[in-house]
Amino acid sequence: MMRHQHHHPNSRREYRGGWSTSMGALLDDPNRKSNCCALTCCGIFLYDRTNYLVTGNRPNWTQRQVTVLIIPLLLVFAIAITSAMGEIECEVWDDECIILYSLLVFSLQAIFVAYLIFLCCWGRQSHGTLRQAVHRKMRDQQRGEKHFEEQLSDMDIAVIEQPVGCCSCYPYDVEVSLDAVGDDIDVARKLMIPSSADLSTCLFRVWSNFCCGTLCQCWCQCCGMCAIGQEDRELELILKKNDNPGALHIDYITFQPYSEYFPAIRAIQNSREASFSKHWSALSELSKRILRCAFYVILISCSLFVLSQQEHYGIKIGVALGVWIQPCIVLYFVWWRWNRFDISFDAVIKYFASGYVIGVFQAFMVETIMSIPYGVFATIELSSEVVSEVGQNATDPTTYLEDRKNVAKMMKDYWGVNALYLFVGAFIMAAFVEEVVKYYCYWTIEMPEQIYDTQKSKISQANYVTIGMVSASLGFACKENMQYVFQSQYVGDELLTLFLRSLLALHPLCAAIQSLGVIKRDILGDPSSSLGRILLPAVILHGAFDFAEMLLAYFLYINDLEEQGTFAPSSAQDTGSQPSSGIGIVSPVGVGGIFMIVGLMYYFFRARLQQNQLALAHMSESTSALELSSFV
Repeated sequence: MMRHQHHHPNSRREYRGGWSTSMGALLDDPNRKSNCCALTCCGIFLYDRTNYLVTGNRPNWTQRQVTVLIIPLLLVFAIAITSAMGEIECEVWDDECIILYSLLVFSLQAIFVAYLIFLCCWGRQSHGTLRQAVHRKMRDQQRGEKHFEEQLSDMDIAVIEQPVGCCSCYPYDVEVSLDAVGDDIDVARKLMIPSSADLSTCLFRVWSNFCCGTLCQCWCQCCGMCAIGQEDRELELILKKNDNPGALHIDYITFQPYSEYFPAIRAIQNSREASFSKHWSALSELSKRILRCAFYVILISCSLFVLSQQEHYGIKIGVALGVWIQPCIVLYFVWWRWNRFDISFDAVIKYFASGYVIGVFQAFMVETIMSIPYGVFATIELSSEVVSEVGQNATDPTTYLEDRKNVAKMMKDYWGVNALYLFVGAFIMAAFVEEVVKYYCYWTIEMPEQIYDTQKSKISQANYVTIGMVSASLGFACKENMQYVFQSQYVGDELLTLFLRSLLALHPLCAAIQSLGVIKRDILGDPSSSLGRILLPAVILHGAFDFAEMLLAYFLYINDLEEQGTFAPSSAQDTGSQPSSGIGIVSPVGVGGIFMIVGLMYYFFRARLQQNQLALAHMSESTSALELSSFV
């Protein structure tokens, strides 16, 4: 056995990246779920759990909710309200009003960004302190080992305890570097890197090497995600040395052990208890807290309509409640009526909350970042179109664009280029991002049923996956619907939007399609079902749905421009948003309905085939187990 020689930390191999592989593999490998959690809300949940298990300190959740949840949500709400008010109050020709509201929106956005920077700096300081506590714990454990004098000295540990760069990331993995030196490190690294590398893996490795040590030795990861991943691996090492790996089996936020509430869930599923009160009594403390927060959100939103004294505020309250009723109806049929013993009420609530809170937040951040280059290219292309059209007519651009027929002509002339931008927006910015986020919301949540219930039939396990993914997507869709239904100033349009988005429930359908690939990979054990193959059918359906709706709206808008005349002040009464016309309703519903029917047919056809495969696999396992039992 190679002796552990004394090495100064500077002579060790640098740590190259927080992840051993690509983002795709993070969402593929069950052992990488902790790294996925590091991406969630900048690792706040993971940090709190580590702090609790190492130091015993519980976070002040009143302070945490105000600083991390309430203030950012209020700022986002203020930005959305100000932007909507600007669209309602400002006429097309009123430059002063447009500039005023644009400055207000920009100021609120600047405050929001500054506040996020403040939170990152605060989090960096907290993580640095926690990392030192983790390393002190590891040092104390090593002092109990008989070859500690051959390990690192106190001076070396002091050097290690200094966080590197702006995110508290250390230059090498402690789990590797404390247990291996020299050639052992290279062997350990080879074991961590998968043998088969796809394009996503190679590209992510280039990015990881660039940002994790190569660029001026700065380790400049956004929000310290690599540091949080290191932190979690170090915690696992501490708990393994304490012979207490089960300490990680606790809920986030409440830190309630699975062992306190899961036996009640298992008893209900084994006894096939149909009473809803029994399912309610088996909820964990985290699920009860989630339901209380949901009640407060509904109560506050309804109170705002009453206090604002808006016209038809009673109908608006009904619309707000309808947004929440829609996922309840879906879950009644797909979970409670047919599958309530395959997945617990507790799991359904947690998956729904993951989609509602985490999913929308992640999608908002990613789409905001992607919208910057997308908006720049779209603005440049639009400007070139305007210059080209105005140059042909030798008129002032403002005068030329005041005539809606000129705008309609320009949109007709350049419909191909504009359709390309709509295609990118539909398939990349909307479909791809949202489908990845919905998968992430399911994948990053660990439930006791996944750990302890290994004796369920394969069909029951498959139902768990499908209902879990559908629940996460319903949470995502619920929050998204709340944003869309109140964009119009007309109550009729709000009711219509709620009805259409409830009827054309694309998000849960795409999640169910995704679940087919997850079941094939995780339950049937087919290694060919990679993340790309899991997401591709859902992305195609979602992207095609959005692209068809956008393209149809594009040509309907051209038709409206040709009929309505000019943007002149004399037609001011026509500039506001009008209630939807018949053709503007029937056409999108018809197109959306076609895609929904195609998606449902695809899902039920694939699901029927998969049910047969699951039944055969279960029979095969049962036969093998019976033969083994007879042999023994």
